[in-house]
Amino acid sequence: MAAREYFATVVTAVGKVQARDENGRLRDIRAGDVLQEGETVITQTGARVELVYGESQHLFVEPNETIRLTRDLDATDYTDPSEGSLTDATIEEIILAIEQGDDIESLLEAPAAGLVGGESGGGSSFVRLLRVVEETSPLAFQFESLSVSEIPSFEEADTTLLNQLPEAFTDTGTTPEDTPVTLAVLDNDSDPENDAIS
Repeated sequence: MAAREYFATVVTAVGKVQARDENGRLRDIRAGDVLQEGETVITQTGARVELVYGESQHLFVEPNETIRLTRDLDATDYTDPSEGSLTDATIEEIILAIEQGDDIESLLEAPAAGLVGGESGGGSSFVRLLRVVEETSPLAFQFESLSVSEIPSFEEADTTLLNQLPEAFTDTGTTPEDTPVTLAVLDNDSDPENDAIS
């Protein structure tokens, strides 16, 4: 397998900054380290890193951020916003077509979406989420507090309703050596509820 070219170099790294390769292995990174395309840079709380890539372009990764290093970071072929906008002449044609009851689809460019949209090989058919952050308002965790007088009290439980343990007494017997003895061990035991003892 051919070695990949480096993608970026670490200029400065403050705090715990790691790089995760495509196999999931993590390594700590510091100034001077080289990063490969496809690696993911992860900064912990209070950490930040500055990378240089492409033609001396700088990328700053702030605390608690995760950024995957792809060629998209170095995109130089930006789409001109005018390519997707309608001109006044096109709008007039659409209005006229609607007023005449004509089909306006022939006047508009097909959108690059769906199964037939876009050029073949033009990218992925999915979006990779590196991190999902859900902000929570501190008010979501505030609850009314009860004063001591509002805490419900419970009366002491009536233990007479509970099954009482039987009273077991020690049983003894005497027998000559090597002679078995038989004792009725339950005869001297009792149960407060007069339940059978076994």
